[in-house]
Amino acid sequence: MNSDYTFRPAFYDDESGIVAIMNEAIGNSRNAYHHQFDLIEGSNWFKRLRQESHYLLVCEKKGEIVGWGCLSAYRGGREAFKSVREISYYIAADHHRKRVGSRMIDWLENHAIQTGVTHLVAIMLDDNIPSRKLLEQKGFFVWGLFERLAQFESSAKGHLYMGKTLVST
Repeated sequence: MNSDYTFRPAFYDDESGIVAIMNEAIGNSRNAYHHQFDLIEGSNWFKRLRQESHYLLVCEKKGEIVGWGCLSAYRGGREAFKSVREISYYIAADHHRKRVGSRMIDWLENHAIQTGVTHLVAIMLDDNIPSRKLLEQKGFFVWGLFERLAQFESSAKGHLYMGKTLVST
């Protein structure tokens, strides 16, 4: 992978870069949102993301944010799941197939292990084949599929759950 890519924790002033990547994913139907965020919606979404994330990470190339990922609570507030995190990551389309997603997952997984997380859960639309293949390469397995759960104008898509055990309990 090109060494021009750097990873670091996200800051408040990373909002516009992170929201832009999220909007790109929404526009490419890689997320269950129907419409891209306007300025206010994006700002509110980013504030919730920062509040709900246990760890929020960005990838930069030459000072530009080209990807972001986070670890958030899985079924927040339920003590039985306190050592489980949902892993999410989004990479700008121009930086796909450059191992950015692979390194993002490595960073998030390492942070999870260091903080006592025992399991990671990735949740995505079932037609997101590139993410599914990447997660399988990283040792994730399909744990469940809710068929046709996500309703879009032109179709219904399944909600795919993939998981990985980091530490046996």
